[in-house]
Amino acid sequence: MAEPGRTTLTLLHVVDTPMTRVYGSETLDRETNADDQYLREVVEVLERQGYKARSILLYGPDRASKLIEQLKLEPVDLLVVGSHGHGLVRDLLFGQTVDKVRHGLDIPMMIARAVGGDPA
Repeated sequence: MAEPGRTTLTLLHVVDTPMTRVYGSETLDRETNADDQYLREVVEVLERQGYKARSILLYGPDRASKLIEQLKLEPVDLLVVGSHGHGLVRDLLFGQTVDKVRHGLDIPMMIARAVGGDPA
């Protein structure tokens, strides 16, 4: 669906650690740094393949709200999200980020499920 040289890919990730709850974007913990570095590496790979790409790191405990807020500020043509496929019980315990985002935005979405995810 994406075309090198024509499509801009925006990678979004929400960091939710105890430190980000207090310091937000000022957080310098290991997990936040690792997430930032990973996104930078993915952007580099995409750019080498001819795509325009950028990453945005968001911070806070309510992942869905952070994603919705960002995407309302800077809408995209298509939102591709990953789903862990936790199943009903785990979704009730961990929250349903994808579902909240899906209901909070009026843009097309494609939900990709991890291979080997729990089918329940």
